[in-house]
This record gives sequence, C-alpha cells and structure tokens, in this order.
Amino acid sequence: MFSSKKAMELSVNMVVMLIIGILLFGLGMGLFAKISASAEDEIRKMNDDVRTGISALECNTDDWICAPTMALDAGEEALFRVYMTNKNNQADEFKISISGVSGPDYELSSDDCGHISIYAANVFAAVGAEDSASFPLKIYADGVTGNQCDFITTLILESKRTGKQYKTSMVVSVG
Repeated sequence: MFSSKKAMELSVNMVVMLIIGILLFGLGMGLFAKISASAEDEIRKMNDDVRTGISALECNTDDWICAPTMALDAGEEALFRVYMTNKNNQADEFKISISGVSGPDYELSSDDCGHISIYAANVFAAVGAEDSASFPLKIYADGVTGNQCDFITTLILESKRTGKQYKTSMVVSVG
C-alpha cells in the first residue's frame, strides 16, 4: 500500500495529530460554553444586586415600611425588596400583605394595561428591636399589553405582637 516506511510514519503522525487537535478543540468549546453560562448567571445576579442597592437608597429609615418604585419592561421578571424598620423597643414578628388580595401569590390588574403577578416568597419576618429587614417580592410583567403602565396598590405591614398596621403605596412601572 505505501511505497516506503517514511510515508507510512508521516501518515500515522498526521492522523494522531488530527485526533489530538479535534479532541483539544472539543475540550476548548466545552470550557467556553461552561464559562459563558456561568457569566450569564453572574450578570443576572449583579443586576438584581444593583436594583436592590438603588431601591435601598430610595427608602428612609424613619419609615416603618418602604416600597421603592419598581420599574421593569413588559415580559420581564425581577426581584424587588420591600424594606421595614421595627421602631418598637421589643423584637416582633411582622407580616406583609397587599391590600385587597390574599397571598403569597398576588395579581394586580388594569383595564388598559393587563396584569402583573407578584410572588412574596416570605410574608413573615422576625425583626429585633430597632432593627431593619427586607421582604423579597418576585414580580412578573408577563401579562402586560405593551403600553407604559403604572400598577399602584397598598402594602400593609402588620405587627403580630401589637396588631398595628402600617401602610405604604407600592408602584410598579411597566413599559
């Protein structure tokens, strides 16, 4: 088949190098895919952290409860935080709810705009005296028609120990 031994060695060396090259290329592509997937998760996490930081700047620690203005695009989902401060001199457990609906799953509707869904992962928080806490709210703007809309409701913070309620407006701007 081959006329000389040198030609056969050259052919075998080329096949071995080709196999090694294909193997290295495959490993490189796998590593690239893994790095890019983790980068997307990190970017999403950083966006949530930036939104949380900006929201915290909007709140005043003199308020019992504060819900920063929440803005997102139609079809988007985002995590927002509602902040509260226990101004009592005793530790207490607080419950958060949205006026007029029972939860943890809420839906706010508008005749002109459609609806948004709100999921409160934790509606109770134990907070020490003169301490602060935050409640995470996951908001889904998947039922919005595409117009610029503001969904407005009232958040209620209730003390389990005293039964007192503290209220604030919550505005979710979509568009």
